[in-house]
Amino acid sequence: MKERNKKLIKRASVVAWFLELLYWANTAAYFCWLLGVWYYSPDWHSGLFAVTEGVLISFGYPIQDISTAVPIFVVAMVNGMLVSGLMSLIFHNIRRIFDVSTGVDWDSIAPTPFQPANVKLLRQVGFYAIAIPLVKFFSG
Repeated sequence: MKERNKKLIKRASVVAWFLELLYWANTAAYFCWLLGVWYYSPDWHSGLFAVTEGVLISFGYPIQDISTAVPIFVVAMVNGMLVSGLMSLIFHNIRRIFDVSTGVDWDSIAPTPFQPANVKLLRQVGFYAIAIPLVKFFSG
């Protein structure tokens, strides 16, 4: 493999690694926010909702009581956590594809992109990419 291609693949691998960490941090933030809703009083997040003409609006839905807003909030947090986790898995597999292609990964045969490990990783990326709209669809 040419030296120029190795440098380009290394840079792309670093970007994929950074985005993977960013999405894992986002998943952790959603999880912590979800724990905050479950373990603390529901009044601490009342600023996230708008009151228009005496009606509480949460995520575009009118809410008559704050106790009905918490399930909507929980569904939104679980949705965000799942989507963010799937995105981090996509970037993890993209990084592994770069590592396998350069011969760095333990699953690599040689420094070439045409390997069975890359086929497996690309298939997983496809499954994760298909799962994201399904998660969004079923969460509301």
